[in-house]
Amino acid sequence: MARPGGPYWWTARSRWAANIQGSKLTAPREIGPKERAAAWTWYEAEVKRIEEGLAAVSRGPSVADLFDAYLGDCQERVAVGTMDSVTLDVTTRLLTTACGFRACGAKFGDLLADQAREQDLRSVAEQWLRRGAPNGRGPASTSYVGTAVRRVKTAWRWAKRTGLIRSFPFEDYSGPKVVEPEVEIPPVKTVADWLRYLRSTATSPERRNYLLLQRLIAATGARPSEIATATWGEVAWSVGKTPSGASYGLLVRRKWKNSGKTGKARRIVLGPALLRPLRRLFDRVQPEPGDLIFTSLGGRPWTSNRLVCSGKDLRRAAIAAGWRIPAEGVGRLRAYQLRHLAATRLIERGVESATAAEMLGTSVAMLSRTYLHLSTDHLAAAAEAARGARVQRLKVNSRRGTDGRAE
Repeated sequence: MARPGGPYWWTARSRWAANIQGSKLTAPREIGPKERAAAWTWYEAEVKRIEEGLAAVSRGPSVADLFDAYLGDCQERVAVGTMDSVTLDVTTRLLTTACGFRACGAKFGDLLADQAREQDLRSVAEQWLRRGAPNGRGPASTSYVGTAVRRVKTAWRWAKRTGLIRSFPFEDYSGPKVVEPEVEIPPVKTVADWLRYLRSTATSPERRNYLLLQRLIAATGARPSEIATATWGEVAWSVGKTPSGASYGLLVRRKWKNSGKTGKARRIVLGPALLRPLRRLFDRVQPEPGDLIFTSLGGRPWTSNRLVCSGKDLRRAAIAAGWRIPAEGVGRLRAYQLRHLAATRLIERGVESATAAEMLGTSVAMLSRTYLHLSTDHLAAAAEAARGARVQRLKVNSRRGTDGRAE
């Protein structure tokens, strides 16, 4: 028989209990059998909490609820291998931070998802740009906030597709206008000194592993993330022969930056000079196909943050040892600059744009927009050669007679 409303002492469990909205709830054990007033206080608080929850359900999920549901789906995708854990970590951080900004006088995460409008997300993005994350780490770049806006829109599209919400108000908003930073091309000598320093200090397996990682980026022009997250099972050891008869291989990456856009695997050519140390590393560690080729200290996967921090520490150590390598500010050597240098060297050697774009895993349009005007050393050398040729022609012409024959 159903008990009347209100708390009652449940002898079998030795605690107060109550039936609320068809569910039996129990009070904390700290409330004794004779503390009826405390039991009623607990009961009224539980009724209020449940009623507020039911009211919220009837109004629809909040922005925070939407993000929680989306991240739960992302966790399931990580479990089955259709999303990597790094992407999940970044998405969680961005969505959690977005909830902390204010929009329409309340926190963005507290707004009802179906009542959110474009100006709410625009306000969040503007606050992010002005004062950075709520944890006070400083302003964020337009590129970073643009990425955050795209993650919010992706979560919203998922919620609409699954029926969690009814509207998608952010279709026309793509985030703050991104100001593309000027690409820095490091001098060849700086990169050569950097690799020589790493080679001179490669006295441990971890340091040799890091040296090979840097060499692969510099030689292939691959993105650091493409090399750092590659596995041994993605290496094709003998694909063909070079004109000199040496074997070359491929690193075939199916999960890479543009895989969703192109549907194609990323093919990174491994020349003989790279294939040999890679084979020696393979023979030494005897890995499984799913093992990462490159790992940081302690066997942890490389992340963008670990690459940045390790590069900074090693640059400082190189300077302390007397190497002329920029450590901070403009000109400091970073892993992505090795890709920029490889791209410009392909262009300088006259490699066809379509072939260079395929080797770099980008489009011809992006290649033209980013790299074709950047190799100032190459342009200066070409200008100097042209000037020398003009001077030589003037000298020859000055020795010719009026009839055009040499005097």
